[in-house]
Amino acid sequence: ARFGVAKLLFTSSLRVPSVKAALAAQQPLLEGLFSSAAVEGNSKTRSYIIGTLREVAGSHPLEFTESDENVRVFARIVATDPLADARAMSAEAIDIVYRNQPQRWAKCGVKKDLSTAIVSRLESEVTAEALLATLRLLETLLIADAALTLGKPMRMATTTAETSFSEHFVNARGERSLITSIQGTNDTDGLASRCFRLLVEFAPYYCEVGYSA
Repeated sequence: ARFGVAKLLFTSSLRVPSVKAALAAQQPLLEGLFSSAAVEGNSKTRSYIIGTLREVAGSHPLEFTESDENVRVFARIVATDPLADARAMSAEAIDIVYRNQPQRWAKCGVKKDLSTAIVSRLESEVTAEALLATLRLLETLLIADAALTLGKPMRMATTTAETSFSEHFVNARGERSLITSIQGTNDTDGLASRCFRLLVEFAPYYCEVGYSA
C-alpha cells in the first residue's frame, strides 16, 4: 500500500503543479514525508518519497527548509543511503533549494552535517550520477557560504554556530577528498576543480587550504 501511495504522489508531483503546492501547504504532511524518507525500508518506496520531496524543493524551497531537521534527513541520506538514486536525488534537492534561495543559507543550522555528508560521498561514491550531484551541491554551498563573508572582517570562529561551511568541510578532511576526486573521470574533474578553487579562495585563511593536502 505504501509503495502505491508513494508512486502516485511522485507521478502526480511531476505532472500536476497543484499537488506540490498542496504538499508544501501542509507542513505536518511534508514532515511526515521527510520522516518516511528517513526510515522507509523498501528501496523503491523510499526512492519515490525522496523524488516527491525533490519536486517540492524545486517549487517551494522555503517550505522545504522550514525545519533544519528536514535538511538533516536529506544530508543523512546523501551520506549513508545504499541506493544511488536516493543519494543523488537528495543531493539534488538540497542543491536546488540553496541555489534558488541562497538567502536561506544564512539560517541553515546543519552546515556541519552537510559537510560531513559531502565528504563521505567524495570518499566512497562509486556511481557517476551521485558523485556529480554531490559536487554540484558542494559548489552551490561554497558559493552561498562565500556570499555570507564577502566584505566582512574574517576572524576565527569560536562556536559551531559561527563556523562556516567551508571550515567544517576542511575540518572533515574535505580538502583531501576533493583533490582525490579531481583525479577521477572527465565528467567530474572540471566540477571538482571549480569546487577546489572556490575553497582556496573563500575558506578562512587559518584553514590554510592548499597547504595541508
